[in-house]
Amino acid sequence: MKEKGYVTLAVGNTAYFRMASNLLDSYLFHTSESNRLPFAILTDKENEYTSRFDDVVLVDSLPASYMAKIELLVNLPYKENIFIDADCLVYRNPEKLWDIFGGYSGVKCIGLTLPLDSDKGWFRAEDVGEYSDQIPFCIVTHGGVMYIKDDITTKRIYETCLSIIPNYNHYKFQIFSKPADEPIIALSMSVNNCRPIERSDTTAIVYCFLAVAYRVKMNIKKGFLSYQGVKGGKWYNDVYILHWQNKNTSTPRYFRELDRLSQLNEIVVFFRFVRRSIVFFFASSIPLAYYAFKSFVYKVMHKWHLIKTEELI
Repeated sequence: MKEKGYVTLAVGNTAYFRMASNLLDSYLFHTSESNRLPFAILTDKENEYTSRFDDVVLVDSLPASYMAKIELLVNLPYKENIFIDADCLVYRNPEKLWDIFGGYSGVKCIGLTLPLDSDKGWFRAEDVGEYSDQIPFCIVTHGGVMYIKDDITTKRIYETCLSIIPNYNHYKFQIFSKPADEPIIALSMSVNNCRPIERSDTTAIVYCFLAVAYRVKMNIKKGFLSYQGVKGGKWYNDVYILHWQNKNTSTPRYFRELDRLSQLNEIVVFFRFVRRSIVFFFASSIPLAYYAFKSFVYKVMHKWHLIKTEELI
């Protein structure tokens, strides 16, 4: 087994494999062969996309769900791994991330360690049944970028995850009413006394989660990524990874960044972006207009029905 490297995962739909390939492109764009670590993919099948990766971890019947990331915990390609979700893009050489993540045991995410009586974590002690007296703290984490070491602590976290999953609906997790990898791994980390790496000005540049950032400025060709977490808040510059979230990988902005990775002229990139924006606007607006009109018609028909009923009475 190689000492360390990066890993992502793709299962099921071809779209996930394309995203993983785009992630790899962004990594290769910002690194040179002389300082490049291997990049692996965990998957249930091999295809033209997986063939581009340095190592392929093939797991038969790998579920196309939150379980895939949990199965990664015991199917690691390297002794030390930095996992990056397939719906991410890399904006700088991520070698400095090893200074933040490297050397720990078990699983490490960027997050917050909270007291047991906090209501801001993914769970509260009173809501996790038999684990309430086994956890020393509550956690908020982000699972889009994780450090995972192939050691006994990670194996214990995996075993705890397996025991949590069948009873997920017996517990209460904040935000995650349906089973998801983040709260399951977070609870398991707490049970095994594995603290997250605290979110700070230093660790805030590891990634930007597009879904919750107030403003984001980006140009992947220039290696530029900055974000403002909240209105009027601090700007974080020189960010390494942008976590787009699946739904945003069909937006014009995402494809603009892919065009930049392809080294297209910036004028060409601009006009392609404008064209996609127009198409995206109408594609998004027509269904909304249709449902609004349909709702209006139903209301008119309902009102007319009430009037006729009153006339009969």
